[in-house]
Amino acid sequence: MRLALPSADRIRAKRQLDWEKTHPILLGQEKSFGRLIAHYIQGGGSQADHLIKQLRDKIDEVAVEQHVIEQGESVFDRYARVLPACLKQFCPAHADVFFDVGPQDLIQVHELIPATANEHRDLSLPSPINMVLHRTQRPAFCAYSMKRTELYVSPAGYQLFNTGQNWYWPSASSRTFSKLVTSTPELPTDDHIIVIQDRFGGDNFAHFLFDWVTRLGLFLESRLEPTRDCIFVMGGVPGEFQAILLNAVTDIYGVEPSQFFFPEDGLTLRTEGNVYWFSDQVEAYMHPAQLAHSRAIEVIKKLSASIPITGSQFERIYISRGDTGRRRVLNEDQLWHDLRRYGFEMVRLADHQVEEQIALIRGARHIIAPHGMGLTHVSLHAGMPAVLELHNPKAGTDAFALMAKAMGCPYDFILGTPGANDFDDFTVSTDAVVTVLERIGISRKTGALPRRRQNMLPASSTFAGTWSPGAQEDALAAINQDVPELFIGSAVMRHVRSKPDARKESNCGNWWGIGVEGSRIYTASCWVWVPAEFDGQEVVLSLGEWGRQRREPADLTKRKVWQRLRATVTSPADAMQCAIVIRLEASHGSGVYSTCWQLELGPEPSDYIATP
Repeated sequence: MRLALPSADRIRAKRQLDWEKTHPILLGQEKSFGRLIAHYIQGGGSQADHLIKQLRDKIDEVAVEQHVIEQGESVFDRYARVLPACLKQFCPAHADVFFDVGPQDLIQVHELIPATANEHRDLSLPSPINMVLHRTQRPAFCAYSMKRTELYVSPAGYQLFNTGQNWYWPSASSRTFSKLVTSTPELPTDDHIIVIQDRFGGDNFAHFLFDWVTRLGLFLESRLEPTRDCIFVMGGVPGEFQAILLNAVTDIYGVEPSQFFFPEDGLTLRTEGNVYWFSDQVEAYMHPAQLAHSRAIEVIKKLSASIPITGSQFERIYISRGDTGRRRVLNEDQLWHDLRRYGFEMVRLADHQVEEQIALIRGARHIIAPHGMGLTHVSLHAGMPAVLELHNPKAGTDAFALMAKAMGCPYDFILGTPGANDFDDFTVSTDAVVTVLERIGISRKTGALPRRRQNMLPASSTFAGTWSPGAQEDALAAINQDVPELFIGSAVMRHVRSKPDARKESNCGNWWGIGVEGSRIYTASCWVWVPAEFDGQEVVLSLGEWGRQRREPADLTKRKVWQRLRATVTSPADAMQCAIVIRLEASHGSGVYSTCWQLELGPEPSDYIATP
């Protein structure tokens, strides 16, 4: 059996549908206990580990409210099956919808790594962050196998079962599915099936590298089965990061790319060979990298050595999460102001292709970052960079701390102060950060930085530099005095959309050929005046024009007042120039005005600086 890559759009659409059906339940909008149970039986919430946990909690909460159970009880058994009495009362049509637990003596156990002491034990990080570093022992890492069984697989889960005996095995199930999964299409194979995915999504870089890929490498090194006779069941949506790592696996271990199976939808695999799964998928939580066992770390180092990506030019980087919705440093502008003095460059990894992300990390000798998935790339570093991790004390894990220690990287951490949302955003003491930098010997680069932020646009106050009228007719673009000046001495430019039916290009003025450096964050800004008579759908400031530019629209409800538009984007690694464009989607002759244009380094616009 050799299968093609799945449709990412199809998988994402199914995730979204599950979210749309489950989210109202989590908000308490569904009051029927029977419908809640039916939703769970039919696979509701099964697209993500955290979602199904929230769903079970909500079902128990409703059960208490409706006096189905007492406070502290649950309608689920230890395997997350709905109790038979609840099924019989509220879903009689599904009274026998769950399998029995199969006998354990049918499972063959293959110990791949014996139980060992945790040589990286460290109590420095407080609870709840200290999830695994406090452990004194690692459990044994085992492969389990069984012959002639059926395996339900999907992008978000799997379950081993035997329909004839009405059995399933919890250790071989990422979550408990009902018998409804037996209605999925069957796919027979002669190959041995090795389940690599687990209950945590492979879209997450840390889980994919630390758990999935190390599990895969350790199995291949065990030689339990001939490599060519195996199919490796993955999951989620394969992307650039997954492709880079699996290409490395093929180079080192001789696996063919077609042996990695990413299911697109739910189906049942049936084989006369063995089905393998692992003790750390369900039974023993061993994230990251089998609790950073030396053999798992060696797998990562082998893969890293085979990835041909050269480090970028930045030796000191701060990884920002300012463009995300979680775990942001609230006083980041102040923090970066101080970090610049020590020669740090701010990067936003989401603005880069994965190869560029790895290059940025590989080139760095010093890395500062709030807890987040981007720190996964540190384990693919060719050396041992110093890491300073910033934590919200109420959230996050010690996975990257453990990996840094296991990889030999100097590691420090700073606990911040939670923001209003408590478990996500936080502030961090910049003095504490500077103290760590100076303690580890990082000196200021006092002469390397300008004393203040600079406007990189020449003749910004007069439009006499590299300003161009864009696609509009030259006669329509003009400096004028129809609206009041915002900044004394800075001209006001008129932008008019002309012949939109004939000219599809919406560029109504731009600065072009502005020199930039690759992989740096830039912010463009200008002030726009939308007249009362403006007849259009959109006024947009666009920065970059590299094919992945950032576009920020004006608020068209604000008329006859100045409003500031800003656009922040990271330049591509090979960028040397950029363009800043104002775009109008409007009727013929309809226009707006602009003034005080600015381009500067960094993620936030500063006060306007006029340039002659």
